Amino acid sequence: WIDAHVDHAVLVCVRDHALLAFCREQGDRHHVVDFNSTVERITPWLASQLQAEIDATPGLRDRKVRIMRLRVNETPNGWAVWEAEAGR
Repeated sequence: WIDAHVDHAVLVCVRDHALLAFCREQGDRHHVVDFNSTVERITPWLASQLQAEIDATPGLRDRKVRIMRLRVNETPNGWAVWEAEAGR
């Protein structure tokens, strides 16, 4: 999923009309999201997207595979961490 949708792509907020138009005009690889693409917002979104892919994969779904923690680095010294709620 990552390779197909967001690897080497710009995450563009649907409300950022100027950036969206620029990406389209330039033919730049981009993925449209409904939030400002800060690492703090990307991390839970990415966890949700990946969990949906896991849930749609029979072998993983049948084994009840769950993402428990995800860390997304923005810089070598800056990142955000998402953790599953207890009991999930």
